[in-house]
Amino acid sequence: MILINEWLPNPKGNDARGEWVELVNTGDAPVNLQNWQLAVNKKSVALDGVIAPHGYALLARSETKLTLGNQGGAVSLYAAGGQLADQAAFLGAASEGRSFSRFGNHFRFSEPTPGRANQLAAVLTQDTYPSSLVVRSAGSFWDIMLLALGVALALAGASLFLFKQYDQIYNLFFPRDSKTGSGLGANPLG
Repeated sequence: MILINEWLPNPKGNDARGEWVELVNTGDAPVNLQNWQLAVNKKSVALDGVIAPHGYALLARSETKLTLGNQGGAVSLYAAGGQLADQAAFLGAASEGRSFSRFGNHFRFSEPTPGRANQLAAVLTQDTYPSSLVVRSAGSFWDIMLLALGVALALAGASLFLFKQYDQIYNLFFPRDSKTGSGLGANPLG
C-alpha cells in the first residue's frame, strides 16, 4: 500500500528549493507508480518509478512543480486507476522547518526525516490530524455575518411562534392590565 508519509510545506529558506513530499510503500512487494498522480490545490503531476517494499520515494518540488500550502495545506495521492489512495491536510499555519508526518492514521508536525521512518520522539506539537481530514475555507467576514444574521432571525422567529402559541409565556414577558386588557400595565397618563 502506498501512502503519503511526510511532507515539508514550509522549509527553512527558499520554499521552491526546499519543499518535498515523501511516499512510503507499507507492503511486502514493490509498487510501480506509473500513472499514479500527486495533487496539491487542484494541480497534479504524474508519478513514475518503483517504490521498494517498505521503501520511500522523496518527491522534491523542483521535480513535481507542485507548490505546497503553508496555510491550511493539503496533498492527495491517486492510484493508477484514478481512485483516491491517500490524502493528508492540516489547518492553520505550518511551522517553518517542520514536516507534516504520518504516525499510524494521524499526522503531526515533527522534525523532518526524509527517506526514513518518522520519529515520534521528534514530534513538536500535540495537535493531530486524521489522515482523512478535508480542508475547507473558513469563509469570509461577510459569510460569517450572514450566518449570524440567519441564526438571529431564526431565533426571533421561534420566539414569536412560542409567544403566539402559548399565552402564559407571552404574558410572562408582556403582562396585560386586567382592568383595561391592554399590554404593559395601565396607561400612566391616565
